[in-house]
Amino acid sequence: MCWIGMGRPPGDGLGMHPLWKRHRLRAGRRDPSMTDFRDRRSLGKNGMTPPLRLRFATAVRRRAMLRRNAMRQWQRPPLQYPHEYVVTFDLETVVDEEMPDGSFPPWPRHKPVAGAFLTASRSDGRYAFSLDTFICHDGQEAQFLRSTDALFPPGSMAVTLNGRGFDAQVLRLQAQRQGLYDLRNIARIADAGRYDVTHLDLLDAYGGRGSSLAELCGALSIPVKTSTSGGDVGDLWRRGDVKAIAEYVQEDVLASYLVYLHTIAWRQGDERLIALPLADLATWLESEPGLQHLLPFATCRPALWARSRAPYLRAVAARAGAELRLRKEQDEAAFAAR
Repeated sequence: MCWIGMGRPPGDGLGMHPLWKRHRLRAGRRDPSMTDFRDRRSLGKNGMTPPLRLRFATAVRRRAMLRRNAMRQWQRPPLQYPHEYVVTFDLETVVDEEMPDGSFPPWPRHKPVAGAFLTASRSDGRYAFSLDTFICHDGQEAQFLRSTDALFPPGSMAVTLNGRGFDAQVLRLQAQRQGLYDLRNIARIADAGRYDVTHLDLLDAYGGRGSSLAELCGALSIPVKTSTSGGDVGDLWRRGDVKAIAEYVQEDVLASYLVYLHTIAWRQGDERLIALPLADLATWLESEPGLQHLLPFATCRPALWARSRAPYLRAVAARAGAELRLRKEQDEAAFAAR
């Protein structure tokens, strides 16, 4: 039943009858000319009433707020970095033609000639290490890239310093150039976001691009670049001094790994995350005859501190484990006695 044109229906004398208001509002949405000035004034654009506009604006603001919160959560560092299987790597690259002004060439011009990969895996409270070093001669690019891809199984975390903006991008571009689109592990690392646990760039962990490996290591008493520097790699490669390049990239990888240990121990507030793996790393370096040039990493100040703390931390962990097993046995005995 429509009340338009039939006069005002009975009400309580204090205002318009609810049924009358509802029908006039519906009529006004169909044709604003059918309502009086007071009803037309209450209508907004597109015949939308203020309450509906308010609800729509509130929904839009809420959706934007949820989107911002989700973006902030994605941009935050993770509460815990995985440390069960970590691969720290670094590349040494050359360019066909240096920049006329001597500046660093854009990264797409670089091609890798050497890469070092330090794998650290944790099992039963102990850390095991392996160091793989690949040399990439002309014509061996596909083999180099496939060997690199095989070192990053799903579930592992890659650690670099400036790798998100350089090393990972160089690997991705070279894989595309070789037509190797099935290298999914390299793709996962190169596509990782700033705080994705698939790839940790130490420059991001330390606040951005205002530092370098040499500066960080100098502040943390970590030996770095003891034999050569990155600017010498091109000359060494042209002279055929592959051994010097391999030793240099290995030093950079060890230095990056020690910086990484400082990072996760600080992030999670647990000294065991630096003391235990660093003590095991020092022992491993001393046991490898082919890694004598890396012994300074086993005798630097952080390594000496870690080796002094590791026995105590392992004893505390062993005692806690024994107490846990004892409580479990007591609970099982009490349950069986019922």
